[in-house]
Amino acid sequence: MRRRPSLARQITLAVVAYAVLLSIALFVHGVLVNETAERMVWKTLLDTQLTEILERQHTQPGYEWRNNGRFDLYALDAPGDVPEALRRLAPGFHDSMVYGGNEWAVLVRAGDAGRLALVLDIDGFEDQERVLMRPVVASSALLLLLLGVAAYFGARLLTRPLRDLAARIAALRPTAAASVSACRRGRVRNWRSSPAHSTTTSNATSNSSIANVRSSTLPAMNCARRCR
Repeated sequence: MRRRPSLARQITLAVVAYAVLLSIALFVHGVLVNETAERMVWKTLLDTQLTEILERQHTQPGYEWRNNGRFDLYALDAPGDVPEALRRLAPGFHDSMVYGGNEWAVLVRAGDAGRLALVLDIDGFEDQERVLMRPVVASSALLLLLLGVAAYFGARLLTRPLRDLAARIAALRPTAAASVSACRRGRVRNWRSSPAHSTTTSNATSNSSIANVRSSTLPAMNCARRCR
């Protein structure tokens, strides 16, 4: 028969499992909130910058944006050196576009001259985010380990009275009661074989014989008295 795990172990596993699920839920929630906030920041930044570029082109006819490889502007519908990954994009914000070995945030806006795409290199930010995430994951794992150890010893401390009670109940096995009964029967047999018990038994037998004789002679004596 398979041995059931101890109560302290069950409590420890339950606490650790609850902590793991809670940590995963908080981690996923934090990642989603961070990604949402990050998208809002990139979108606001690109939208503001593209609006400024278009306003300057409108007020300054000879103004041209100079790409620097980190913050670039492309006319997607015009011939020229445009990455192929950008030509098929629809108007709107596109996060985590990968081309040219880097990760980009892209904002595409449709205008009179066609679609314009303003791209921002966010590869360095993503790398920094991964670097910052490592100590968070390591600290969470260490916290779960410490929580498991604390839960185990705490559960053993709380279940100590139950373990003591179980040990006392186990000491009252039927084999122990049978041993006690056998010991008592042995004592009774020893007492019966002792001289004191023999004397008591002889006296009891004599008294019984006398009583039988008296009971058998009593009717004859009554009949003799009546005959007189």
